[in-house]
Amino acid sequence: MVQRVLVLHGPNVAVREGFEVLEARLSARANALGLEVKSVASNGEAGLLDALHRERTWAQVAIVNPATLAPSAYALAEALELLRLPAVEVLLEVTLRSRSVLKDVVQKQIAGSGFDGYLKALEVLAPKAGRTAAPPEQGRKGQKSLGRSELPAAAITAPEPRKTIGRKAAPAPLPARPAGVKSIGRAPAPSRPVSGEHEEVLTRSAVRSQIAERLSGRLSPAELATWARGEWQRLQRGARIEAGQRELLDDVLQQLLLTAALKANDHHLITLMTQLGD
Repeated sequence: MVQRVLVLHGPNVAVREGFEVLEARLSARANALGLEVKSVASNGEAGLLDALHRERTWAQVAIVNPATLAPSAYALAEALELLRLPAVEVLLEVTLRSRSVLKDVVQKQIAGSGFDGYLKALEVLAPKAGRTAAPPEQGRKGQKSLGRSELPAAAITAPEPRKTIGRKAAPAPLPARPAGVKSIGRAPAPSRPVSGEHEEVLTRSAVRSQIAERLSGRLSPAELATWARGEWQRLQRGARIEAGQRELLDDVLQQLLLTAALKANDHHLITLMTQLGD
């Protein structure tokens, strides 16, 4: 079975000399290793995040070059950690190695090798493609955290609880969705039936109201994240929802789980409100 690798290119990478050749070399090397590659280039962190969210059920491993975003890509690092997606960071500039905020959530950093770094990353990920990170083992001694050293080729094992990437602690693991609905990569949890006709209906208006409470200062980022988590869990258990709005509300709630943990700025929250409409 062909294993799937998502390749994310950050700002200005796609206009560098040799990029088109890189795409051809990546494809050829991936074929030789039995891998399937999908590349996405974006000049902003939001574009990289959108691609990561969009491809989260397709990708089994990732190669990420945040480029000049490396010192400030906290949301991207948070997403990789939450999704537990095995990844290698490629940096064209050696000076970015120690400054990158992704260094603690990737298995390895490859810096200063130019576009050849992508091919080296394929070699690192090839034995691991298709494997899922195991749940953290509490109390296990001697386990090294991701980014400190390469994990054994035989398996990918998640690190025991460690410090986060310099922000608030990431939200606790979420239950998986029922069969047929996209998952964000967490372990499955038993589904429960809807409580009945009196179950509160989740609407766009309700979500907009909670975001408005956050914008007004009446809710903290953590409180918004807690509320979004609860509603997302209800949604996965089959709670009643505004007609025709499941996909939109599901996506917005997931974004709130990430952005609230990172103290999302007002502009981002206003953008989410605009997406929800009136």
